[in-house]
Amino acid sequence: MAKPSSDHLPDSLSNILSPTATISSDVSPESVAGLLGFLSDLGVSAILPDHCTTKDFYYNLISGVLKPLRIEPGRVTCLLTVRPAVLNFFRTVHGGAVAAIAEAMSIACARTVVAENKEVFLGEQSISYLSGAQTNSIGYVVILYANSMVPRI
Repeated sequence: MAKPSSDHLPDSLSNILSPTATISSDVSPESVAGLLGFLSDLGVSAILPDHCTTKDFYYNLISGVLKPLRIEPGRVTCLLTVRPAVLNFFRTVHGGAVAAIAEAMSIACARTVVAENKEVFLGEQSISYLSGAQTNSIGYVVILYANSMVPRI
Protein backbone atom coordinates (compact mmCIF):
# COMPACT_ATOMS: atom_id res chain seq x y z
CA MET A 1 0.00 0.00 0.00
CA ALA A 2 1.17 3.47 -0.74
CA LYS A 3 0.06 6.97 0.06
CA PRO A 4 -1.86 8.59 -2.80
CA SER A 5 0.15 10.91 -4.95
CA SER A 6 -1.16 14.45 -5.23
CA ASP A 7 0.07 14.40 -8.84
CA HIS A 8 -2.81 12.09 -9.76
CA LEU A 9 -5.63 13.70 -7.82
CA PRO A 10 -7.13 17.19 -7.92
CA ASP A 11 -7.16 18.97 -4.54
CA SER A 12 -10.96 18.73 -4.41
CA LEU A 13 -10.65 14.93 -4.35
CA SER A 14 -7.50 14.47 -2.29
CA ASN A 15 -9.05 16.68 0.42
CA ILE A 16 -11.72 14.05 1.19
CA LEU A 17 -9.12 11.39 1.99
CA SER A 18 -8.25 10.63 5.59
CA PRO A 19 -4.75 11.89 6.48
CA THR A 20 -3.77 8.25 7.08
CA ALA A 21 -5.38 6.89 3.89
CA THR A 22 -3.47 4.36 1.83
CA ILE A 23 -4.25 3.38 -1.74
CA SER A 24 -3.06 0.11 -3.23
CA SER A 25 -0.69 0.43 -6.16
CA ASP A 26 -2.94 -2.18 -7.85
CA VAL A 27 -5.65 0.47 -8.28
CA SER A 28 -5.20 2.83 -11.21
CA PRO A 29 -5.17 6.60 -10.57
CA GLU A 30 -8.22 6.87 -12.83
CA SER A 31 -10.15 4.36 -10.68
CA VAL A 32 -9.14 6.19 -7.51
CA ALA A 33 -10.26 9.51 -8.99
CA GLY A 34 -13.56 7.93 -10.10
CA LEU A 35 -14.20 6.47 -6.64
CA LEU A 36 -13.33 9.69 -4.84
CA GLY A 37 -15.52 11.65 -7.27
CA PHE A 38 -18.42 9.29 -6.48
CA LEU A 39 -17.83 9.69 -2.72
CA SER A 40 -17.60 13.46 -3.12
CA ASP A 41 -20.93 13.47 -4.98
CA LEU A 42 -22.41 11.53 -2.04
CA GLY A 43 -21.30 14.31 0.25
CA VAL A 44 -18.67 12.29 2.13
CA SER A 45 -16.86 15.41 3.30
CA ALA A 46 -19.98 17.46 3.96
CA ILE A 47 -20.70 18.80 7.41
CA LEU A 48 -23.93 17.42 8.85
CA PRO A 49 -26.59 20.05 9.53
CA ASP A 50 -27.35 20.47 13.24
CA HIS A 51 -30.85 18.97 12.93
CA CYS A 52 -29.28 15.73 11.64
CA THR A 53 -27.18 15.25 14.77
CA THR A 54 -30.04 15.22 17.26
CA LYS A 55 -30.94 12.14 19.30
CA ASP A 56 -33.11 9.67 17.36
CA PHE A 57 -32.92 11.70 14.12
CA TYR A 58 -32.83 8.57 11.99
CA TYR A 59 -35.79 6.98 13.76
CA ASN A 60 -37.77 10.20 13.35
CA LEU A 61 -36.99 10.04 9.63
CA ILE A 62 -38.11 6.41 9.40
CA SER A 63 -41.26 6.92 11.45
CA GLY A 64 -42.31 9.54 8.92
CA VAL A 65 -42.66 6.85 6.23
CA LEU A 66 -44.20 4.03 8.32
CA LYS A 67 -47.88 3.75 9.20
CA PRO A 68 -49.26 0.77 11.18
CA LEU A 69 -51.94 -1.14 9.28
CA ARG A 70 -52.57 -4.15 11.52
CA ILE A 71 -51.34 -5.11 14.99
CA GLU A 72 -51.93 -8.48 16.63
CA PRO A 73 -49.95 -10.66 19.05
CA GLY A 74 -46.68 -11.55 17.38
CA ARG A 75 -47.50 -9.78 14.11
CA VAL A 76 -47.30 -6.23 12.82
CA THR A 77 -48.19 -4.97 9.35
CA CYS A 78 -47.20 -1.47 8.24
CA LEU A 79 -47.44 0.64 5.13
CA LEU A 80 -44.18 2.16 3.92
CA THR A 81 -44.58 5.22 1.72
CA VAL A 82 -41.47 5.75 -0.37
CA ARG A 83 -40.25 9.33 0.04
CA PRO A 84 -37.13 11.12 -1.21
CA ALA A 85 -35.68 11.18 2.33
CA VAL A 86 -35.14 7.40 2.26
CA LEU A 87 -33.67 7.19 -1.24
CA ASN A 88 -29.98 6.72 -1.94
CA PHE A 89 -27.69 8.24 -4.56
CA PHE A 90 -29.18 5.89 -7.19
CA ARG A 91 -32.75 6.95 -6.26
CA THR A 92 -33.65 3.54 -4.83
CA VAL A 93 -34.61 2.89 -1.21
CA HIS A 94 -31.42 3.20 0.84
CA GLY A 95 -30.19 -0.08 2.37
CA GLY A 96 -29.67 1.66 5.71
CA ALA A 97 -33.29 2.82 5.63
CA VAL A 98 -34.39 -0.74 4.87
CA ALA A 99 -32.35 -2.03 7.83
CA ALA A 100 -33.66 0.68 10.18
CA ILE A 101 -37.25 -0.05 9.12
CA ALA A 102 -36.69 -3.79 9.64
CA GLU A 103 -35.26 -3.09 13.10
CA ALA A 104 -38.16 -0.82 14.07
CA MET A 105 -40.73 -3.35 12.87
CA SER A 106 -38.95 -6.20 14.67
CA ILE A 107 -38.98 -4.31 17.95
CA ALA A 108 -42.61 -3.25 17.44
CA CYS A 109 -43.54 -6.87 16.75
CA ALA A 110 -41.70 -8.07 19.87
CA ARG A 111 -43.51 -5.41 21.90
CA THR A 112 -46.82 -7.13 21.08
CA VAL A 113 -45.73 -10.23 23.06
CA VAL A 114 -43.20 -8.91 25.61
CA ALA A 115 -44.35 -7.18 28.76
CA GLU A 116 -43.90 -3.39 28.74
CA ASN A 117 -41.60 -3.48 31.75
CA LYS A 118 -39.14 -5.75 29.88
CA GLU A 119 -36.29 -4.32 27.82
CA VAL A 120 -36.38 -5.20 24.12
CA PHE A 121 -33.52 -5.01 21.65
CA LEU A 122 -32.71 -6.56 18.30
CA GLY A 123 -29.80 -8.92 18.92
CA GLU A 124 -29.19 -9.92 15.31
CA GLN A 125 -30.49 -8.88 11.92
CA SER A 126 -29.71 -10.24 8.48
CA ILE A 127 -30.95 -8.73 5.22
CA SER A 128 -30.40 -9.93 1.66
CA TYR A 129 -30.89 -7.19 -0.90
CA LEU A 130 -32.17 -8.77 -4.10
CA SER A 131 -32.76 -5.61 -6.13
CA GLY A 132 -33.50 -1.92 -5.71
CA ALA A 133 -36.96 -0.42 -5.89
CA GLN A 134 -37.89 1.28 -9.13
CA THR A 135 -36.44 4.74 -9.55
CA ASN A 136 -39.93 6.17 -10.06
CA SER A 137 -41.19 4.68 -6.79
CA ILE A 138 -41.62 7.97 -4.87
CA GLY A 139 -45.08 7.97 -3.38
CA TYR A 140 -45.51 4.21 -3.85
CA VAL A 141 -46.80 2.32 -0.84
CA VAL A 142 -45.23 -0.98 0.19
CA ILE A 143 -46.88 -3.36 2.68
CA LEU A 144 -44.41 -4.72 5.25
CA TYR A 145 -45.03 -7.74 7.49
CA ALA A 146 -43.24 -8.69 10.69
CA ASN A 147 -43.73 -11.90 12.64
CA SER A 148 -42.34 -12.53 16.09
CA MET A 149 -40.45 -15.63 17.12
CA VAL A 150 -40.36 -14.34 20.69
CA PRO A 151 -42.27 -16.47 23.20
CA ARG A 152 -45.01 -14.72 25.14
CA ILE A 153 -43.58 -13.36 28.44
